[in-house]
Amino acid sequence: MKKINWGIIGLGNIAHEFSKAFVETNNAKLLAISSKDEDKLKKFRLQYNIESKFSFKNYQDLINCDEVDIVYIALPNSFHKQWILKAIEHKKNILVEKPATINFHEANEIKECLKKTNIFFSEAFMYRYLPQTRSVINL
Repeated sequence: MKKINWGIIGLGNIAHEFSKAFVETNNAKLLAISSKDEDKLKKFRLQYNIESKFSFKNYQDLINCDEVDIVYIALPNSFHKQWILKAIEHKKNILVEKPATINFHEANEIKECLKKTNIFFSEAFMYRYLPQTRSVINL
């Protein structure tokens, strides 16, 4: 089975929590990281055993990385739209931290761009995937 290579843009606390899950999976790998904060980048790289060549000081370099299959955008909300659109442009699958957008206009703009692609896009809204949610729906 091919592993899905993940890249993370933004290395705050939520990115650390997200990254812990890679230890428990066989079908995905945390391949690349990006941050403008060199200290965060170094600590994260060492903690999660990321190769130096996949440790980027520029978000665009991660988006441009051909080995990355999906990008997790863990930046502040005001930066989501910009990096979602860049990921779409580079045909990257996307998981974005919630809220994905800050207004309806941004959501519509992203929706229109996604219509022209076959890209996976999801907001990191964990409750959607919990077993009890399915139980409530079935009730």
